[in-house]
Amino acid sequence: MATIREKPFYTEVKGRGQVTIPKKLRDQYYLSEGSQLAVIPLGKAILLAPRPLPLDEARRKLITIMRDSGISLEDLLKGLDEEREKIAKKRYSSPR
Repeated sequence: MATIREKPFYTEVKGRGQVTIPKKLRDQYYLSEGSQLAVIPLGKAILLAPRPLPLDEARRKLITIMRDSGISLEDLLKGLDEEREKIAKKRYSSPR
């Protein structure tokens, strides 16, 4: 998912220290109002990175990803069942 762009995105710092992350990046990284970011000083630069997701935010992001990709809850659960079955067969099947 990570790509390097030749040209940076630019934004400005508002009066209360707020910055706007361009919509293209918010969409790409599933950032919405209330998303938390870690602010990490790196020498003369500042890195903004999504914080590890608390359960409620993870739920919201999963719903957004499912909606954007057209995956239904039934499709997701079916896929989980299939993956669980593959893992169980691999882990618990006896060598022949």
